[in-house]
Amino acid sequence: LKPCGKYEDVVGKWVNVSDRAKYPDWSNHFHGHVLGQATAFDMLWLPNNCSYRRFDNTTLLKAVDSLIAQTQLDELHTVFFGDSALRGIFCALYRIYAGSETEGPCTNDICGFDDKRREISIPRIHRPRFVMVGPRWKVTFYYVKSFHVKQLPKLVADVIATDRPYAVIINTGAWDFYEYNKRHRNETLRFPLSPRCLNNETQAIADLRADTFVADSIRHLSNVAQSWSPSSNSSHGVAEGRHVRLIYRNNHFNRRYGALCADEQFEVLLRSLGTCYPSRMDKSCNSSAWELWNNRNLSESVWEQQSYDGFHFDWPILTYSQEDHRRVNRQLKHLLGQHPGMLAIQLAQSFLNNLFFSVLSD
Repeated sequence: LKPCGKYEDVVGKWVNVSDRAKYPDWSNHFHGHVLGQATAFDMLWLPNNCSYRRFDNTTLLKAVDSLIAQTQLDELHTVFFGDSALRGIFCALYRIYAGSETEGPCTNDICGFDDKRREISIPRIHRPRFVMVGPRWKVTFYYVKSFHVKQLPKLVADVIATDRPYAVIINTGAWDFYEYNKRHRNETLRFPLSPRCLNNETQAIADLRADTFVADSIRHLSNVAQSWSPSSNSSHGVAEGRHVRLIYRNNHFNRRYGALCADEQFEVLLRSLGTCYPSRMDKSCNSSAWELWNNRNLSESVWEQQSYDGFHFDWPILTYSQEDHRRVNRQLKHLLGQHPGMLAIQLAQSFLNNLFFSVLSD
């Protein structure tokens, strides 16, 4: 199959590994027919009519080197602004780098670093931590709540102008709906089955997430990102048409709030700027620094079993040795009938395929 285009890997379906006989050509959906550790889980993600790369430690570090050479950067620097969901995707990415998608280990200042976990969270709102993924990829993570909390747009703009990272990845949603969810925590909320917002109260939250302040903010951030190229010794301002990439990760299906309710109006704003997304990869998308990375498709049919609390899909492990991962994973698989971490890893693989899209042909 042809390689997936940018952000096209998110359109497809999950199939059971046990159904191998029904899908004799499933290796065609993987670059070079290399499945890597995909079959360590109970299901495979097969993109529609295209193939994606299943990264491992070696190909990940090679992609970092290739992107640095292509962009003439001193190092690759990406900055994440998000809550525990985006943190979970990074932690899955780190397990890929560490060598085992199922066992890690995953010990670092973003995901947690001792038996008390100590992952980046609310006590460190807007106070960054950074982790090196190999010798040349720096990841900075800011725990954030909402565009409306503590001048988040100003923080993002300042980081772009000061640090000039290669890419900025943003996700909000959980904290916008937090108070509503807390008030209704004893109710059975079937958000994923609702095509739009559940009621007037959740609609008001969705409206706030795409109000005039947010619209002005995302336009301003697009302009700021287009005014700066990623930092290197030889570049000042925008060089060779390159600018800082802005990637919005939309929300996965969950039990706390409606993913479509949270993002539909926000995505309309992004598209109005000429944002790049799977069904629109034409020249007009270059009018915006924003890219839309769709997490809904990947999560729609597996989120319930892959979540331990209706929201989080990267399972908390209290200790971090590989043997502890093996023990806990065995217990969870026995309890759930499905290996934990499958969705988190697929989201991380999707992120890597699109972050390194420009060098994957190498």
